[in-house]
Amino acid sequence: MCGIFLQICPDDHPIKAIDSHQKELIYNRGPDSFKEFLCELGSKRIIGISSVLHLRGDSVTVQPLESSRYILQWNGEIFDYKKNESDNGDLLKRNDTLLLFEKLKESRSSIRSVLSSINGPWSITAIDKEEQVVYFARDYFGRRSLLFSQNDDRFIVTSVACSEESSNLNLKWIEASSGVLYKLDLKTMNLAQEELEIGKYIISSLNCDVPFYDSDIEKVYVKEALVQLRKSVRKRILHSHTKKIGILFSGGVDSLLIAAVSASIIDEENLHDLEIDLINVAFEQAGLMKSLKLKQVEHNYYESVPDRVGGRAAFAELGKLFPNVRMNFVALNISRFQYESEKDRVIELLQPNRTVMDLSLGIVLWFGSRSLVEDSKGFKILLLGMGADEQLGGYSRHLSAFRVDSWKGLLTEMQMDLDRLGHRNLGRDDRCLSDHGREARFPFLDEDFVQWLCGLPLRIKCDLTLPKGEGDKRIFRLMCCSLGFSEPVAFRPKKAMQFGAKSAKISSSDCKGHDIL
Repeated sequence: MCGIFLQICPDDHPIKAIDSHQKELIYNRGPDSFKEFLCELGSKRIIGISSVLHLRGDSVTVQPLESSRYILQWNGEIFDYKKNESDNGDLLKRNDTLLLFEKLKESRSSIRSVLSSINGPWSITAIDKEEQVVYFARDYFGRRSLLFSQNDDRFIVTSVACSEESSNLNLKWIEASSGVLYKLDLKTMNLAQEELEIGKYIISSLNCDVPFYDSDIEKVYVKEALVQLRKSVRKRILHSHTKKIGILFSGGVDSLLIAAVSASIIDEENLHDLEIDLINVAFEQAGLMKSLKLKQVEHNYYESVPDRVGGRAAFAELGKLFPNVRMNFVALNISRFQYESEKDRVIELLQPNRTVMDLSLGIVLWFGSRSLVEDSKGFKILLLGMGADEQLGGYSRHLSAFRVDSWKGLLTEMQMDLDRLGHRNLGRDDRCLSDHGREARFPFLDEDFVQWLCGLPLRIKCDLTLPKGEGDKRIFRLMCCSLGFSEPVAFRPKKAMQFGAKSAKISSSDCKGHDIL
C-alpha cells in the first residue's frame, strides 16, 4: 500500500505548500518511505508526494521512480503479469514497483498495454516527460483508491483527500473510473480517457446453465473451487515481509472460508511462523446499554452482537480443524464514545462518498484495520471477503429477482452485479482501511478466480430454491462443509456488515442509509 499525491498548476503561479493534513493522510498510507518532489514541464509545475508501505522485495523502494522519460508513482500488487507468464513463479518475491518500471522503460507498446497485462490491485500516476502528459488509472475492479479534482488553476490526483474545512480549497472530488486510463495533456489541460483491455478477458457472460441437481457433479465443482481459491489466497499471504496476517472475521461463510484456506496453506506448507489474527468488530447499540444498566442487569452486550456470536462459534471450529496453526480471536469492542471520537475522521476518508450507509460500513473497516496498529508484532496485510455476494447471489435483491422471474431474473441481476463490480465502493473501503498503514487484499476478486467463477453453472454457485443460508453462496457453504465445518456454521444466514457488527445501530438518530451526512 502506498500514497499518491500530484498537484499540477501553471509555472507562473506562486508555489503553494501542500497542506500539512494532506501530507499526513498520504504518509499514513505508507509509513516506510515519504518523499516530496517537484517537476517542471513546459508551462506547468508538478508538485508531488509519494509514500510507501514496504511489502515485497529485499528493501524499501523509495518513490517516485524516475527515468529519462517517466516519473512513476505506483500503489499496488502485481500478482501475475500476463505477458510474461513464464516469470510468474518468482514474481511474488520481486519488488513489483521495480518490475513495472522495467516494463514501462523497455516496452515498445503503450502504457495502456502494460497496465492491461497486470493481475492485481493497483493505482498509478505516470508523468511522461517526452509527451508532456500525465497518465493516471486504477485497476479494473477499483480495489485501490484514486481521486482527482480540477478547478481554474490546478489539477490534483490523490489516493485520499482532506476535507474542504481542513484544506481551505473549494474542490469537488471525483473517483477515477476503474479500468480506465486517463491522459492529461499538460499543454492544453484537456483530459482524455480510454478503457484498459484487461476486463475483456476477466468478465465474460455468465454461464446460464441451470443443470438438474446432481450431488456427484456438485462435489467435483466444490473440490475444484477449493483449488482455485487456494491459488488466490496463497498469492496474498506469502512473500510479504510479515509474520502475521489479519482477517476481518464475522464468522460468516466468506471470512470463514478465507480463514480456513489460509490456515490450510500455513499447515500444509509448514509455514508455522506465520500467525493469523481474526479481527471481530462489535459496536455498542444506542439505548440498549443504558436500558440494561437501569435494570441492573450484568451483561456483556458486545458478546450478543450477531457477528460476535457467529465469530466465536466459527473460531472454535477453526481451532479444532487446524490445531497446529496459531490463530487469535481479536474481539474489538467499540463504545459509542470511541465511535463519536473518530467519526469525523472516517467521514473525511469516505469522500466523495457521504451517506449514512457509507459511514456505517467504513467505520467498521477503519476500526478493524486500526487493531493491527495496536499489535506490537506489526503486521501489514488484512484479508477481506468483498466480491462474494455479487458473484454468488448473496444479496436480497438476487432473491427478489429470482422470485419475480426465476433463473432468468437471477441471471440478469447477477450479470449486472458482475459488470459493475469495479464501480462499487472498494475505493471508499481502501481509504478507510489504509489510514493505518495497512494493505487490504481481496481473495474473491482475484482476476483468475473471478474468471473461473464466471464459467460455473448458475445453480452450482447459488440455488435460491433453497432456504436463506443454504442456497445463497451455496458453493462457498459446501466448500466449508468439505473442510470439516458443521452445518450451523457453514450455513449461517448472511448479515450485512453494518448490521452484523451493529455499526448501523450505534447512533440513536433516525437517519436512513441513503441520507447525506
